[in-house]
Amino acid sequence: MNSQGLLDIARTLVAGDKGLLAMDESNPTCNKRFAKWGIPQTEDFIARLRALDGNVAVFSHSHLGRVLAARWIGLSVEQAQHFLLSTASVSILGYEHNLAETSAIVLWNAVSNEIVDLVPSPALN
Repeated sequence: MNSQGLLDIARTLVAGDKGLLAMDESNPTCNKRFAKWGIPQTEDFIARLRALDGNVAVFSHSHLGRVLAARWIGLSVEQAQHFLLSTASVSILGYEHNLAETSAIVLWNAVSNEIVDLVPSPALN
């Protein structure tokens, strides 16, 4: 999908002052709504991510991020409720010891003042 396609989906999801997800939406309700716009379901999306080489950036609403994290490490969608995400936080999903068989949450719910030390500073010449 190209960037224009992503923009079109984002505009459709929030058209008419709608938010991306309501707190009372069930997983089947979310899946139905996303399927209407051609957004892959969690399992399909994870399979596509695992097939890519290199690092991938994913931007999402907190509810989707929570579900993605839960499914990434093999938990059920219902268990995603235990993963809290703050606004504009950064999380990293990866693999233990870079082994594709062992999914891991490398960083979870870090906000800007917590991740400053994680970002390498450029070398000064």
